Amino acid sequence: MVDKERYHASLIEFNFFFKKVAKMMNDMKTLIESSRITKRISITHSKAFMHLIDKYEELNMRTYVDNNQNRLVFWKEANKDLKT
Repeated sequence: MVDKERYHASLIEFNFFFKKVAKMMNDMKTLIESSRITKRISITHSKAFMHLIDKYEELNMRTYVDNNQNRLVFWKEANKDLKT
């Protein structure tokens, strides 16, 4: 009879533990999913921004700097840190 009571007490304790852990795991799953979506959107926006910068630099080179690449803002060797 003692083993049966100990088994029942262990089941109650595990059930309590499981309910807490399951809620935390679901909350973490939601948080990870939202972080993943935010990261994907950020990467997409960065790619679009770099595409716009490339277009701007090409227009700038054709229009203002007489096809001299060293006079560009973002592609100039001295401004490499701006590109990252």
